[in-house]
Amino acid sequence: MHGYHGKALVINLSERSHRWDDIPQGVLRDFIGGIGLGTYLLMTT
Repeated sequence: MHGYHGKALVINLSERSHRWDDIPQGVLRDFIGGIGLGTYLLMTT
């Protein structure tokens, strides 16, 4: 999908680590960018 590429970078500053998480295609369609997708990502990490 345009700009998200189906992935989210999760950064843990306490452990000084990072990982890439896949975002399911259904989520990208249900929460089209902006506040909806941001809220989903905050609630699932």
